Amino acid sequence: MLVSLTIHQIAVIQSVQIEFDKGLNILTGETGAGKSIIIDALNMILGNRVSKNLIRTGEESASVSAIFMVQEKVQDYLSENGFPCEEGELMLYREINISGKSTIRINGKLATASILREIADSLVNIHGQHDNQSLMNPEKHLHILDEFCNNEKELYDYRQAYHRYRQIEKELSKFHIDEEEKIRRQRMLEFEIQEIEAADLKANEEEELTEKRNILSNAQNILKNVSRAYELLYGSANAYEDMGDAVKCIEQASRYDTSLNQIKDSAYDVYYNMESVAESLRHYRDGFEYDEAEVNEIEARLSLINDLKRRYGGSLAYIQEYLMKAKEELSGILHLDEKLSELKVLYSQAEKKLQNTAEILTESRKKAAVKLEQQIMSELSELNMPNTKFHVSFSMIEDTKKFTEYGQEKIEFLLSANVGQNMDKLSKIASGGELSRIMLAIKSAVFEQDGAETLIFDEIDTGVSGRAAQKIAEKLYKVSKNRQVLCVTHLPQIAAMADHHYLIEKNVVADETLTTVSHLNEAEKVQEIARIIGGVKITDSTLENAGEMLALSRMYKREK
Repeated sequence: MLVSLTIHQIAVIQSVQIEFDKGLNILTGETGAGKSIIIDALNMILGNRVSKNLIRTGEESASVSAIFMVQEKVQDYLSENGFPCEEGELMLYREINISGKSTIRINGKLATASILREIADSLVNIHGQHDNQSLMNPEKHLHILDEFCNNEKELYDYRQAYHRYRQIEKELSKFHIDEEEKIRRQRMLEFEIQEIEAADLKANEEEELTEKRNILSNAQNILKNVSRAYELLYGSANAYEDMGDAVKCIEQASRYDTSLNQIKDSAYDVYYNMESVAESLRHYRDGFEYDEAEVNEIEARLSLINDLKRRYGGSLAYIQEYLMKAKEELSGILHLDEKLSELKVLYSQAEKKLQNTAEILTESRKKAAVKLEQQIMSELSELNMPNTKFHVSFSMIEDTKKFTEYGQEKIEFLLSANVGQNMDKLSKIASGGELSRIMLAIKSAVFEQDGAETLIFDEIDTGVSGRAAQKIAEKLYKVSKNRQVLCVTHLPQIAAMADHHYLIEKNVVADETLTTVSHLNEAEKVQEIARIIGGVKITDSTLENAGEMLALSRMYKREK
C-alpha cells in the first residue's frame, strides 16, 4: 500500500507531500492543474523512463520519494537483494538532474532502475487513458488473457521449446548450399590446408632466418674485422707478447714494492684474457663459412613465409589459427550429410516438443478464456451493460511459421453490446464509454490474479456519464475494499464515492505557477463535487446536488 508520496521540483509542482490511506483515494482538479504530474511522479518512482523536461523550469534537479507498506513476499525479495525492510516499510527515492542522470535509492541504499521496476510490479498497477485504446489492438488481447490465467509455467516451457526449435532451424539453414558450391569450397580448403602444411612452419623460424640472413649478408665485413682484431692481438703487431713483457716488468717491480701485487694480478688477468679472446677470434675466423646457395635458400624461405602471412594472417600464429579453422570447416563439409541427418532428427524432436508445449499452453488459455468471458460479462452487468456478450476468439496461425514466441494461436476479444447484435471486433462496435467500462471489467478480473497492492486509474471515465458513471464509481469502491485504489477523475459520481478526496489546484504566487494538493474534509468535498457538477458558477442547487450525491454514496457504502 502506498503510504506517502513526496514530489520536489517537477513541472508546476515545487514541493508537495501527499499522505494516502486504505480504500478509495480520489484526486480531482481543474484541467491543467497538475493531476497528470502526480501520475508522472508515480511512474518515475516506479523506475519507468522519464524525460529531464519534467524538471521544474530554472531548477537543476527533481526528485520523488515514496513510502510503501509491503507484504512478506516483497520483503523477502528485497532482503535477498540487499535491501531489508523494517516492519514492512519500504522507502523509495529517485532523483533526475538536468544532464539526464538518475539516482535511485531503495531503503537508503543505491539501486538500479531494473531492480526498482521488478519491485514496482508487486507494488502498483497503473491503468492510464491510453489503455482503453490499446483494447482496439488484438495483439494486446493475448497478453491480457495470459495475465488472467496465470500460466507462467506453461508459457515458460513453451518459450524454452520455441527458442530451441528456432536455434536448430537456424543451424539447418546453414546447410542449404548447392552441390557445386560445396565441391568448390571443399577444393579451396584442401588446397589451402595442403599449402600451409607443406610449408612446415616452425615457431620463431622467421626471426631465426632473418638473423642468419643478416649475418651472411654482411660476411665480408664480419671476416675483415675479426681477422684484423686477431692480427692486433696475436699477429705481427703482437699485442699479446707486449702485454706479456709488461706483466714481467710489473712482477720484477713488485718484488721490491708489495703494493704493486694487486696491479700485477690485474695485469695477469688481462694477459690471459687476451690469449682467450685471440683464440676465440681464430676459431670464429677459421670456422666461418659463406655459402651463396644457403643465402638464396633463406631468402626463398622468408619469401614463402611473407606470402603465407599476406594471404592467411599477419603472423605465423595467425596462419596456424587459419589452418585450424580451415580443417574444421573442411571436416564439416566432408561430414555434411551425416551432420544434416543428425540435425533433421533433432529438428523433428524439437518440433514435436514445441507442438506438445503449444497444445498445453493453448489448453490453459482456453480453460481460462471460459472463466474470463463469464467474469467479464458479470462485471459488465454491474457496470450498466447487462445485455453484453463477451467472447474470446481463438484462431490458429496459418502462415509458414505457424509458431510465434507467444504460441500457435491468435486471440481476439469479440463483443455484442446489445440484444440482437452480432459478435464483432471491439474496434467496430465499442464506443468510448463502453471501452472504459470494458477495460475496467477486464482490469477487475485480472486484478484478482495480479500481485499489486495498489491500483491506480488515470481518468478511466472518458465518454462516460449518468448511470454508467455511477456504476463505475460503485465498481471502483468494490475493488478498493480489497486493495488500495487511487483514481484521477472528472466525474462527480466517482468523486462522491471517495474514502479520501484530494484536490489538486494551480495558483500563481509571486509570478510563479505552483500546484498544491489538499486533503478535503466533508464540507470541502461538497464544494469540490459541486464545482465538478456546475463548472465555474456554484449555485445553491449544485451544492444541494453535491450533498445529496455524497449522502447517497455513504448510504451505498454502509449497505455494502
